[in-house]
Amino acid sequence: MKTILLAILLSFILITTLNAQSKYMPGLTPVDVYQSLEQIGFSTEKDLGSELGNFWTSTLEKGGISYRVVISSDGVNKIQSIRGAAMKSNRNPNEVRQFFKYLTSGLFLYNNRDDSGLNNWIDRNFNQNGATTFNGVQVKISTPSDIVRIINIDADPTDGI
Repeated sequence: MKTILLAILLSFILITTLNAQSKYMPGLTPVDVYQSLEQIGFSTEKDLGSELGNFWTSTLEKGGISYRVVISSDGVNKIQSIRGAAMKSNRNPNEVRQFFKYLTSGLFLYNNRDDSGLNNWIDRNFNQNGATTFNGVQVKISTPSDIVRIINIDADPTDGI
């Protein structure tokens, strides 16, 4: 029952995000993200052309951690949001923290910007809820439990670009 409720809640969040956003992450495409994830062992399923938009879902089970990344957009060559979640069976958070840094590193490749500020922010906010904006992209970490961490990366509709 909890799984069904969580799936409904995540679907509602994705639909709301797609409807609310009118901007995209500059210089970043879905293939950039899911291919980099596939290179480190993820598998990707594509749901393109649905009424709700386009979704690329990449998953991996490794070292006692379940990873899931959902890329969403209303187009196939643009990204509106990236949702990353990790559920760990062990108490060592370092792998998940490094994964969040890896997932956000692509935000800086298109313009050679330094990502150390965002990496420091992830370190400071990894065990608490927090949100910030870097390079016109909104990043939010949620900590719903001791074993689950979620990162949301959204095109920032207030950036004005």
